[in-house]
Amino acid sequence: LYPSLQPFPEKIRYCENLSAREQLQTVFRLTSIAQDSAILDQTLADRGYRMDETSLVLSTPLIAQPLHPDLNMLTLEEWLSVYCELTGMAEPARSLHGLILNSIAGECGFGALMAGDKPVACGLAVVERELVGLFDIFTHPHARNAGHGANIVKGLLAWAAGQGAARAYLQMVQDNHAAAALYASLGFQESYRYWYRIGA
Repeated sequence: LYPSLQPFPEKIRYCENLSAREQLQTVFRLTSIAQDSAILDQTLADRGYRMDETSLVLSTPLIAQPLHPDLNMLTLEEWLSVYCELTGMAEPARSLHGLILNSIAGECGFGALMAGDKPVACGLAVVERELVGLFDIFTHPHARNAGHGANIVKGLLAWAAGQGAARAYLQMVQDNHAAAALYASLGFQESYRYWYRIGA
């Protein structure tokens, strides 16, 4: 919420009216780094807003390293086919996801980790100046607990370092303990967290 002298209840009512006019549910995204998040969070809770899942934003400095030998860097269309094969994503979600990815302004690296001729993990890296964001990291359920998740992340980080990135970040749901352990082993630490309050 933009800084002003208005108290939170007035700002909240403004947002509620705006959402109602567009026939949308009112949703607030709160972060742990905003000064008044605790006050706003309690105010929304008192007004009956339910809390949605908490997500963590993690980051780590990059260290130059060689690409993993089984990492293939693909075109968007090639990668989208691999991602849909691994995740089971079907149309029309595939087309929408492709449109979103095609609109990214930064330098994109579409990586897939292969076991023989079969993809077992994939992920996307987006470089913007000295930062790289990792997205859509996924390992096929039948190929988990074999180090593929760590290798796809390491491979994408190595690619990003080669593009000039110096620091990486990613987002994960707080309750994903397997992902938390993986990213901690790769040096990622929490930068901040965010959550949603959703109106009735």
